Amino acid sequence: RVASLEIEAGGQAYKDLIASYEKQLEAAGVEVMLGSEVTPKLARKVAPDVAVVATGARIERSEIEGASLPTVVYGEWTAPGQIPPGRRVVVLGAQRAGLVLAEHLAASGRQVAIVGDGPVGADVIPTFKWRHTAWLKELGIEVIAPARVEKITEEGVHVRAEAGPRLVP
Repeated sequence: RVASLEIEAGGQAYKDLIASYEKQLEAAGVEVMLGSEVTPKLARKVAPDVAVVATGARIERSEIEGASLPTVVYGEWTAPGQIPPGRRVVVLGAQRAGLVLAEHLAASGRQVAIVGDGPVGADVIPTFKWRHTAWLKELGIEVIAPARVEKITEEGVHVRAEAGPRLVP
């Protein structure tokens, strides 16, 4: 199975991190309004000192040859119990979302490889990057980066890494 970089799977460490952020926001007296459409009327009514509009992530379909194969899965299946079958998984994307997904899949017994086009975890805060590095080793996740995905076939993901082209089954 191939999983795309857009997927964000859970993990207890992130749940704990979010809970910590929620406590900090509450202690600082920050009001968080989720699921609200920000209109001029609402902005006038609330009259915030600062407004942070977080619109969420957007899943973009890949232009990679073979990305439409039935073995390629995008971010729609993040709910528990909806992880697709398959023992081997290649996660495209070595940023935070890809790392968390790979860790989650490996912890559930899958053989996982990550393919990234740049530095691993470049968007991960430095104070947490060490933890991902340790998890990759502990969970036996193969990291192929930097590398470029050339195509996806029924046999696997064809990549071009520094050492040359290879197939990641």
